[in-house]
Amino acid sequence: MGLMEILSPTLTDFLQTYPKAQLQMVAADRPVNLIDERIDVAIRVRTSLTTDAAW
Repeated sequence: MGLMEILSPTLTDFLQTYPKAQLQMVAADRPVNLIDERIDVAIRVRTSLTTDAAW
C-alpha cells in the first residue's frame, strides 16, 4: 500500500470539512527546508531508521 492510498481518505475528509483549505502535495528525494519553501506540514517516509536526523 502506497502513501497516497493511506492519506487519501483522511485528506478527502479534511477538504470536505474545510472546503476553503488549499492542499498542495510535493514529493522530494532531497532535504527540504520547510521554512524557506513555505511548507506548513511535512510527512517524512524513510526505508530505514537511523540516528541521522538531518536527512
